[in-house]
Amino acid sequence: MQWQAVGWKEQGIGHIKNGTPCQDDFEYQIISNKQVIIGAVSDGMGSAAHSELGSQIAVQTAIRLLNQNNWLNNPLNDNQARAFFEKLLKSVVTEIQAEANDKGYAVRDLACTLLAFVATPDWLAAMQVGDGLIVIRPQEEATYKLLFRPNKGEFTNETVPITSSIASQEMQVTVIPKAVDFICSATDGIERISLLKSQNWIAYHKFFEPLERQIMRPNITQTEKQNILRDFLNSERVNQKTDDDKTVLLCIQQEENRSNSVKTQSSNISKPVQKSAPSSSPSPHHKSPNQSQEATDDRDQALDQVEQRIYKLIRCLDPNLKIISEIKEQTLGIYLISQRPLNKGYSLILLILLNINDIKSIRVKKKVKVFNQNVSASQTYWSGEVSLVLLPFWIKKVLAIAVGAIVMTLISAFIKNIPNQFFVILFYFIYSLILIFIFDLFVNQKK
Repeated sequence: MQWQAVGWKEQGIGHIKNGTPCQDDFEYQIISNKQVIIGAVSDGMGSAAHSELGSQIAVQTAIRLLNQNNWLNNPLNDNQARAFFEKLLKSVVTEIQAEANDKGYAVRDLACTLLAFVATPDWLAAMQVGDGLIVIRPQEEATYKLLFRPNKGEFTNETVPITSSIASQEMQVTVIPKAVDFICSATDGIERISLLKSQNWIAYHKFFEPLERQIMRPNITQTEKQNILRDFLNSERVNQKTDDDKTVLLCIQQEENRSNSVKTQSSNISKPVQKSAPSSSPSPHHKSPNQSQEATDDRDQALDQVEQRIYKLIRCLDPNLKIISEIKEQTLGIYLISQRPLNKGYSLILLILLNINDIKSIRVKKKVKVFNQNVSASQTYWSGEVSLVLLPFWIKKVLAIAVGAIVMTLISAFIKNIPNQFFVILFYFIYSLILIFIFDLFVNQKK
């Protein structure tokens, strides 16, 4: 497994207007033969006169200390992680105090937040003091998870800086004892567009998925990736929702022998325009930008449920099958990537199961594409596609009733031709139980 990463910080339009420098900073290193990544992100407090200096010292010191351990051979448990990060926090504050004394500043003038993490092929450990976010996607999972709830005070812009006397008490620490494929660490400048506050601060799937897809693209340089991230953070759509500084650090872990093929697959699927910004708003099936946030959140939560159901179904059918899903042009696209040959029949079965379990609030056209993967040649090629058009709900009802009537008639005819009376009664009993079960299922679904 190998790590790759890209990060960018962008001055907020509010800071540009009042002449305040960008107070965010970040740094990362990929070490141990690309098997370990360490990262740090900091946001200088807006009320602190020289907080941009504080955030710079914080990330540099954190990275220096994180780079002193052999993480591959020394995994951390919860107690060890807290002890390590408490030592790291103390060292960072000491460096800030030394710099403040040297320049004749008050320590509070360098106040800032700090988020830091280390990730290996098998585990991740992270800490956070103040606001900001660290979002991960565990290996072979489709759900993005927020590690720490933002540390907010009574007021919107109030949080605890690392220079506070209670910073150590307020520090949040966690260890994820399993592999993680995706990490996003960011300052609170993107909080409003990346977290769903109305749903207890869950990670907004439609924000992180395009970002992950961008850094999986093949045949683009590190500079081009940075340009994509820069254009996104400086886009009008993002600036309309926040005037604060914005910093994003994206990290992804992939198997070395499949990194090219999977990335090619992602590129073929999304076909993004180079240097275009990933969308931070709901996908095209959302009707209006003026739609309420609550309705938007409900819809995206329903989409996440559908994608989770797809993922679980796929994993049951084939544990080695990879899946990518997206909503694009009013279509739910499901892309299956397999190292063994698959055919259209496989796709059709999946589509039928999905349509049986359709959700009215997100009824869209569905299509499944199968990509067979040649690992030895590092290639992924398209195999087949099956699509089902979006039928009006009443037509689907009529078809379901018609199919049900035909099946019931055939079963009744079969039972009547059974010569043994005992088996006739037994089959009618089983038949009745099935009908009752279906009726109960239908009633509960309506509720």
